[in-house]
Amino acid sequence: MVLILSFFILHDIKPLQYIDPFDRIPSYYGEYVATQIKMPFTYKVISSPDQPRDELIVVVVNDSLYPRIQNSIDRYIQDLTNEGYATQVITALGGTPEDIRNLLIAQVPNDLVGALLVGDIPIAWWEESSYGEDYPIDFFFTDLDGNWVDTNGNGIYDQHNGNVSPDIWVGRLYASPLTYDNEVRLINNYFDTNHQYRTHTLTLPSKGLVYNEVTWYPNDHGMGYLYNDVTVVNNANTTTAYDYKNRLGQEFQFVHLIAHSSCWAHTFFLANEFPGGGSVFSFEIPFVDPNAFFYFLNCCMAARYTETNNLANWYLFSRSYSQVVIASSSLMYGVSSLADFYQALSNDSTFGDAFKKWHQSNYDWFMGTLLLGDPSLKVLDHPLSLVTKEET
Repeated sequence: MVLILSFFILHDIKPLQYIDPFDRIPSYYGEYVATQIKMPFTYKVISSPDQPRDELIVVVVNDSLYPRIQNSIDRYIQDLTNEGYATQVITALGGTPEDIRNLLIAQVPNDLVGALLVGDIPIAWWEESSYGEDYPIDFFFTDLDGNWVDTNGNGIYDQHNGNVSPDIWVGRLYASPLTYDNEVRLINNYFDTNHQYRTHTLTLPSKGLVYNEVTWYPNDHGMGYLYNDVTVVNNANTTTAYDYKNRLGQEFQFVHLIAHSSCWAHTFFLANEFPGGGSVFSFEIPFVDPNAFFYFLNCCMAARYTETNNLANWYLFSRSYSQVVIASSSLMYGVSSLADFYQALSNDSTFGDAFKKWHQSNYDWFMGTLLLGDPSLKVLDHPLSLVTKEET
């Protein structure tokens, strides 16, 4: 199945294709809601800042999950405190996306910089009226002073006006749709590797991989601001599923992929878009267990995290290294350059701040692009350089 964005394209922005080798299509809002149990909203403040600090991070955890990951949350909060952040932990159950957003709005006067949503936390949805797509939208939780309107009362936002720009960053850890392992074990393991990364006991060489299966923009997309060793792969007969999986087994801190995809697979083509490059499926990712910390997946719907065993979540919850995945829950355009994003990371920004800066300038084209994992992380031990190594 191929879904193609059908509206007018400006500024050298081209639409990627939704391609699934098994012709699967994602569940839309009505199907998603039918699987949810409505519950009244309850929440509890578990901890608040012990002293005034400049930057507050709020961690919202599903109330049923919290007792089984409490030790991991406690250690994570200690790590954030050691880095100078104020923190607040809230457990929540049931309710609506508006309830969660209101919790965050209440903390804006306390210098809120971002939030991490852990477990089954309400999900906002957005509808693109021009071509009928609806999808989960975490942008709803980052723009706290804009107006979000559901004009026909169907549960999906379809108008956004006022101050329409991200105010904070938000990350999400949502493992319950993954079936190859247990949610509690996956999240505890994530926090284990997160702590190891922060304390420099989990390391990878300072280098990046840019894998341009779609060669509209055959460059490093700005990753050269971050590393002096960047492998750029552009050759259409090299960029295959087999080659990509082999490279995931090598050691790169950062992987940037542009490919036609679905919620569950990347599909690769040979020269002149000739079929035969194969597909990489979501169920392969945890078994490959990629040697990379960070990913930018310029791919349609790879971060449709409401789907069972979706791609981006399996990148995130790979066993050994993964910390941050930036991808889209919706159909996606090709991103011609991420220079501002990579340059911000090279200047010691957190992933949340770097992504927020990029999204502030690009949200209208990339409403569904979001961050999975911990946005408070930084790229550690990176050299500053513009030198790249290219494979053509």
